[in-house]
Amino acid sequence: MRRVNRLLLIIALVVPALAGCSRNPTPVQATSVGPKTVHPRTSIDSGIEGGTTAVAVSNDGKVVITQVYGKTKNVQIWDIQKEQKLHEFANESGSVLPVAIAPDGKTAAYTTSFIDPPRVSLRDVATGLELHQLSPKDRDLGFPTGLKFSPGGDLLIVAGGKDIVGWHPATGEQRITWEADNKDVTALSNFFDGGKKIASGGAEGTIKVWEVASAKCLQTLSVGPKEKIVSLAVSPDGKTLVSATLFIPIQVWDLSSGKLRRTIASSGTWASVLLPPDGQTILYTGRDYNLILEDVETGTQRHELQGHTKNVWSLSLTADGATHSSLAAMTRQSKCGI
Repeated sequence: MRRVNRLLLIIALVVPALAGCSRNPTPVQATSVGPKTVHPRTSIDSGIEGGTTAVAVSNDGKVVITQVYGKTKNVQIWDIQKEQKLHEFANESGSVLPVAIAPDGKTAAYTTSFIDPPRVSLRDVATGLELHQLSPKDRDLGFPTGLKFSPGGDLLIVAGGKDIVGWHPATGEQRITWEADNKDVTALSNFFDGGKKIASGGAEGTIKVWEVASAKCLQTLSVGPKEKIVSLAVSPDGKTLVSATLFIPIQVWDLSSGKLRRTIASSGTWASVLLPPDGQTILYTGRDYNLILEDVETGTQRHELQGHTKNVWSLSLTADGATHSSLAAMTRQSKCGI
């Protein structure tokens, strides 16, 4: 029988402040000057047959939630420091389903796809008890593709089908809902600009920047016709957006002008992207199953994170300030050392 173990790699790295970088307004290919290699600090194996598709880490870096292909025990919450499984839940999953952890680390969320209609489950991290099962009031939630807590933890947003829907996590009260794409929303960014904005990506290559409170579309970008967007990240100050699609290179955008700065070649058909809190570096899935940390402006590679032997499907990042970050990377692979 083919063995497919799911390994979660926790990697500590330094994200230095990158000063004196010149701005290049025209799209250019990234260059490398020999990045520093960083190896995993620890790993967690879910012990389930089937690839892991999603991961989210708490802000303090102590707790992680994972979602795995399968039918039983495939949503798991772990204590990273103890490498101890805290809880596991059955959530039949045959595709990529998102997960999230509240900023205070006390509440975890995951989505379902085989319950009709799909829902969002909220769990208490300490006890594992289900706090709420959330579904839209006036419509069915389409296939879930994004799940994010606001920085203040007072709003949980899910993208599903054409729509974005938001609830108050403590009460389960639905706060917002709007149609975000003509076809399907396929990616959701982090909150940015003090939690006031979020970006969505669609199945036909359109990125939209939204004001969350009013559901007003502030900006629209096009990465290319019929290019399904699979990953989005925006710098905290809202100046830089990074997008990944199935087939074309990763794109780095200047949101102030709406112009493409440059592109980044990445291997595989499913790229994941993140922007660390400093707003000056990009983390993305690179060649040979490694993760690359590079300068936003110049494309100079700072670190190469090694340890995976198969494609990485999901990334989650937490930081204490602008200099130290911990990364959780989830992959489908047969074996990985720490």
